[in-house]
Amino acid sequence: MAKLNTVLTKTVRITGWPLLVLMVVYLVTGYVLCGQVRPGRWLTVERALEIHRLFVVPLVVLLAAHSLPAMYLAAVRWGWTKTKDKT
Repeated sequence: MAKLNTVLTKTVRITGWPLLVLMVVYLVTGYVLCGQVRPGRWLTVERALEIHRLFVVPLVVLLAAHSLPAMYLAAVRWGWTKTKDKT
């Protein structure tokens, strides 16, 4: 069980940083599409729409890979799930 917790902890830590970057890019492109942020030379409305649509699947996959192990580890930490200890 300790090995599983170690792997899940590393999964949460590894997926956290790419998820943060993806969320920032997703939010910026969304604001450009809504007109809240003025598009510049490097990010046109068309390019923002393309990036926004392209990042949907990776965002959902990373979010699931990050949040599901984190929820399990929180449940174990709070005592909601019983761990099987070999003694």
